[in-house]
Amino acid sequence: MASKFTYDTNILRIREVFAINPQKQSFIEPYQIPMIYNEGRLKWWSPLEFFSSISVGTTSTTVLDLLNAIQPGLSSLSSAISSVLVSTVNGLGDAGYVSTSYLENKIRLLSYVYHYISATTLYDVVANLGNLSIIGGLPNPMGQIGCNYPVNRGFVSTQYLSTYGYKMSSINWIGENYHQAPFVTGTVLDGPVVPINWFSTQIVSSTQFFIDINTNLVLTPDAGHAGGGITATVNFSTFFTRAGAYVVPLGEPVVIDIPPGLSSYTIGSMRFPFNHCNIRETGIDGFPDSLQLRFYQTNADNQDLAITSAIPKTSGVFATLNNLM
Repeated sequence: MASKFTYDTNILRIREVFAINPQKQSFIEPYQIPMIYNEGRLKWWSPLEFFSSISVGTTSTTVLDLLNAIQPGLSSLSSAISSVLVSTVNGLGDAGYVSTSYLENKIRLLSYVYHYISATTLYDVVANLGNLSIIGGLPNPMGQIGCNYPVNRGFVSTQYLSTYGYKMSSINWIGENYHQAPFVTGTVLDGPVVPINWFSTQIVSSTQFFIDINTNLVLTPDAGHAGGGITATVNFSTFFTRAGAYVVPLGEPVVIDIPPGLSSYTIGSMRFPFNHCNIRETGIDGFPDSLQLRFYQTNADNQDLAITSAIPKTSGVFATLNNLM
């Protein structure tokens, strides 16, 4: 018996439904699954047909194939999954995922290939121009500015050299030019005093400090010795100490060997180098405000000499402070 008609209603309450196979005019077999087929038609599928039609993920493998692969037991599950499922990690790129290492590599390319400089890096470079070792440590091509430079070097505006620690100035020395005779061998003579008040306040660990003197020194044999000339090699040294009753040499001395046979010997100028270590005496805190020049001579014949200086009062002594080395 068959009846074909349509019924349009908002609510349809049915007590029982019997599914009839229209082709066989018999009931639908048990455990069939209703599925929407072509053009919205309802079709009854067996479980086998149902699982054969469902694909897993983006692969062509069906649920039925997967169930068949793990049918021997759960121990084969991992091999079944690896053979039919696409790796999640391998598929991340297709999904638009960007890894940390990939992102870091692209950022480095911005700097090293495309020469991009971030605002923060540029600020760090400008703020640390005075110390190239800091710039050299920046993860950016601008960091190459600091490569192969000593730690305490950097760029300094020439407009502010004295502010950053470079200054050259003449100094009005204290005392008088002198003529000393006899200049007894093995004794120390006192020379002029050189004030370095401002310079001593600017000394740091990288300081290089120089005192240049137009000494115009003349050494001659003392009139008390016969022969009129220097009879043996004279070891003549000039050095600085703290001003006053100090005899410990500071800085590096100027040492000259004067050969015998000369009637006189002239020294036009001398340069005395210092650093932050040798400009102060061991056991005394702080740097001296004034330095005093000292003279010393010795020779094998114990010959006394005469010494005469002619240091100009103006532009006779120069001091140079360099904290930029």
